[in-house]
Amino acid sequence: MDKKETPKIVSLVALGTSKLAFFNETMITGNPRGLADEVWVINKMGVSVRHDMLFRMDDFRKTYECNDKSYIGGNVTEPKTIHDTYDDFLKNHDKPIVTSKVYPEYPTAIEYPLEGVINTIGYSYFRTTPAYAAAFAIHIGVKQLRIFGCDFVYPGNQFISESGRANMEFILGIGMAMGMEVWLPPTTTLMDSNAPTINKMYGYYDPIEVKPDPENNDRWKVYPRPDLGDKDRKDIRLKDKDKLQKLLTKYRDEVKHDLIAGKWITKDDIDKQLLDAPKEAIQEELLKGEQ
Repeated sequence: MDKKETPKIVSLVALGTSKLAFFNETMITGNPRGLADEVWVINKMGVSVRHDMLFRMDDFRKTYECNDKSYIGGNVTEPKTIHDTYDDFLKNHDKPIVTSKVYPEYPTAIEYPLEGVINTIGYSYFRTTPAYAAAFAIHIGVKQLRIFGCDFVYPGNQFISESGRANMEFILGIGMAMGMEVWLPPTTTLMDSNAPTINKMYGYYDPIEVKPDPENNDRWKVYPRPDLGDKDRKDIRLKDKDKLQKLLTKYRDEVKHDLIAGKWITKDDIDKQLLDAPKEAIQEELLKGEQ
């Protein structure tokens, strides 16, 4: 790769839902780069986000099932596959595209320095393009990596997840051990960043806040935060109550139909049975409704 000044702070933007935090950041700062020196994007985020480098580790000459769909609309009058549209974009792109294998029809493509990266981090474990990008950041000496859209797991739908979260967190752990700072938006599931503070450290009833020791920059100090614990417990209770209300609405007719054969019950009886149900039973009912 061509020698250039190494960016100190990089925003890495993938396609998960927490990418919205990146757009919020750029709007607040009024700068396309937000709080970073460079913006790196994963795959098709390059179509939507102004960037300095695009990572696409999939082989350019292979057609993947997710792109083998045709569409028509807008100024597209004849059906065209997503693969062909995106392929045209890559062939005419004016920014570096880091990939696994370089072909002449993609003039800005750059081969990923795999051997150099492996020797820098000491491992050859790469399951996703974001993991390659994060390892590359470690390799060139990026000081802070700000990560958006690398979610893998999505709150509200426990049956949808993508492979690669463990790999990404593994690579980030190596980077942090080597001195790279990692910043994550509070909306991402990566490293459980979206979890309530009360759930971030197992075993402690109240959250533990960890801050640099004001008397020694090489050490950390822990501070119990019962105030945050009370707030989180209240938020959790409200969410549980909301789930119960949704269950009540969803299953009321079914419960009445099941029980009426043996005994007539009133609406109030049904409400009370659902509201008094143990948490395990509620979770079981949620699973039944989604499978």
